[in-house]
Amino acid sequence: MDALRNTQEGLFRIEDAKPEDVALLRTIVKMAWLELYPNETYGITTEDISNIDWHNSEGLERRRKEIIENRDTMHTWVVKDHEGIIAGFCKALKLEDGGEIDAMYVLNEFKGQGLGKKLMQKALE
Repeated sequence: MDALRNTQEGLFRIEDAKPEDVALLRTIVKMAWLELYPNETYGITTEDISNIDWHNSEGLERRRKEIIENRDTMHTWVVKDHEGIIAGFCKALKLEDGGEIDAMYVLNEFKGQGLGKKLMQKALE
């Protein structure tokens, strides 16, 4: 189900991720990791993160299949702006004894607009 949500900056739509979204979702994760995980104490550099093969064909294909075939146990939603640009996403897992947010990312330029909260609300539904 698509949902239009108002935020401080305009309209955003939350919808099911599609297989063709996977490469962009991996780019969003890479950008977040580059911002969050470099750590001099632990010897993690931006080069280390940049050198990960974020877009290897096997991984992308595996994730595309997950989106298509595992909707009963794993679900991914994207949040798009009024132009259809993906601003972030949330991936949730359904477990025997509840659920788990496996991943949630919002691009920097869209942070502070309540999109993470909207994605979390959608996952909790």
